[in-house]
Amino acid sequence: MEEKEDLQYFMSLEYNAILRSTNDRHYLYIPELSLLAEGQTIEETYGNLEREKESYFRRMIDLGIQKEIGKPLSVKIRKTFGRDLSFFLIKIAAGTICLIVVLNFLFIRAERFIETNSMDKIIGRSWKVETLVGIVNQKLTEIPEDGKERIRMQLKSIAEQIKPDVDEIMTVWEEKTTLKESGQTKGKK
Repeated sequence: MEEKEDLQYFMSLEYNAILRSTNDRHYLYIPELSLLAEGQTIEETYGNLEREKESYFRRMIDLGIQKEIGKPLSVKIRKTFGRDLSFFLIKIAAGTICLIVVLNFLFIRAERFIETNSMDKIIGRSWKVETLVGIVNQKLTEIPEDGKERIRMQLKSIAEQIKPDVDEIMTVWEEKTTLKESGQTKGKK
């Protein structure tokens, strides 16, 4: 359910502000809104910033363009995280399917190897994971170098396609962690 984007809604959003001070002046800046306020004390500067925010929100709402008001990073993450995560999971699923196809191909070749060997060689072997891995390794050594290179290139291509999404998710998690840490000290004005 989407909240009603009125003055009360926008004033309740928690924006991070950057504080800069000189000898006798303090400045607070909200990057998402491009708002700057100044004052002689931090309290005065904060009050000026709140008035600037309210005036800005009123103007945008009066013009009917409140959708253009920049949201705090935490709101942006909440709204886009699910969508971005679903795209990421789809790409992971596609990569996994490709990997399964490659492994399936290798196991089919291993089965053919077993079928072509005499039963005397197979009987008496204990069918453990090590045996199957040995057969797969033997088949991998039998694959011509160009076939191995083709498989390597396919796996590399999958990894390259997934890497930007993995990097993006890592960035989102790092930003979320930073926001949580800064939120613990945010209540102090």
